[in-house]
Amino acid sequence: MNLVASMVVRDERSRYLEPCVQALLAFCDALVVLDDGSTDGTPEWLGEQERTKVIREASGFFANEGRTRQRQQFRRNLDGE
Repeated sequence: MNLVASMVVRDERSRYLEPCVQALLAFCDALVVLDDGSTDGTPEWLGEQERTKVIREASGFFANEGRTRQRQQFRRNLDGE
């Protein structure tokens, strides 16, 4: 079984992102994050995390949120907050 979490973030680096990612990776096999146009280093930091795939969208407003959704048996979708 493969458990993948996905979430959409924008400029969340200095807020709740780090503890959220750490908690998810403690029990998920992978994390897929759609970055919705961050300018604060969020996607760069995420790219350094293990088992984490970052999809960057420059257009903003959750343009392609569905791209983060993977075909998995179980899935948990979270807000970055």
